Amino acid sequence: MKTDDETLISALETLSRDIQSADGIANAVISEAAERLATLVRALKMVKTIEEYAHGDGAKNMMTWQLAQCVLNHEWDDSQK
Repeated sequence: MKTDDETLISALETLSRDIQSADGIANAVISEAAERLATLVRALKMVKTIEEYAHGDGAKNMMTWQLAQCVLNHEWDDSQK
């Protein structure tokens, strides 16, 4: 059974606050993992919405693919800063 994305993100955020780590590295890593997962989930939802809108129209499908690539690239760039 897979945990839904929002529950997993919430659990990671809780762990990042509550875990006992002398140097704070574990907290930072878990927090960053939660942020990156949330970013990827938002990007995937945007892409799915765009794909649903353009389904069945060749020209729209090409534009959808291009827009999806822009969304994914933008989200990825943001997570790398």
